[in-house]
Amino acid sequence: MSKKGSSQTRTKAFDRQGQEGAGEHDDVLERLRAFYSDVLRPRLRLYATSLGALVVLICLVVAVRAHSRARTERGWAELDAAEDAAALELVASEYRGTKIGAAACFQLGAVAYGEGDFEVAETRFSEFRKQYATDLRATRARLGEAYALEGQGKMSEARGAFLGIVGSVVAPEAKAEAHCGVARCLLAEGNVEEAEKSYNDAIAAADKGFYKDQATNALKAMKLRNATPATGDATGSLEPATPVVTEEPAGGGGESETETPDQGVDEKPDEGTGAEPPVAEPGPQKNETPPATE
Repeated sequence: MSKKGSSQTRTKAFDRQGQEGAGEHDDVLERLRAFYSDVLRPRLRLYATSLGALVVLICLVVAVRAHSRARTERGWAELDAAEDAAALELVASEYRGTKIGAAACFQLGAVAYGEGDFEVAETRFSEFRKQYATDLRATRARLGEAYALEGQGKMSEARGAFLGIVGSVVAPEAKAEAHCGVARCLLAEGNVEEAEKSYNDAIAAADKGFYKDQATNALKAMKLRNATPATGDATGSLEPATPVVTEEPAGGGGESETETPDQGVDEKPDEGTGAEPPVAEPGPQKNETPPATE
């Protein structure tokens, strides 16, 4: 075969390969066009709508969180500025169901107790327990309610309330405090022997602390008076227990009975610590301030 014939044959082969490659390329383009027409194009509007809705949703979430944060900061400021029961009542009502509302509601009971209005204090602490049953101050509210009953002279009811706390709390200091309350009520009823047992129970409940010391001093005072019936604190005062001021645990982490958790946007913006403002808590008055017992 001549060189010329061989060259023509190779040229034809290249032409066929080029035509086949062009055909394959056209097939790919045709499939892409079909995919766009049949699959992508009908869904473009749906995709665009979904993307727009997602953007709007994200913007709404950011706006709601910013509003909630601003409202929380305003609420804590209003609580800090509240100087009387009327102002606390407004805060408790406006922020009901939040940590701010819980703090205001609890302070309403403490303020009433501090002013000697034991009947109102009993009502306020009872309302707190019903509205904020899982709040970390629920035990302190129960103690406040018992103290308020004691302040009204309802010793039998107060003793029952303190006994209920003894049987349900775990914290040693709270248990010792409740035992001391039982003992005071028993002394008021003239039951010296049982009162001594309750003071001994208070001593056994806590390894150390204010109420262990109170029970120890009360027993010493009773022996010095030859077990003469008396009520009140270790000094033998016949007056009902009077309130002391203690600070609430740091927001969200220091209270010990249950956790609530967490309800994040209601934490107080106190330099980033989330600390809640101090409130008055009821308890026996001595020349020292007992620690808050949660």
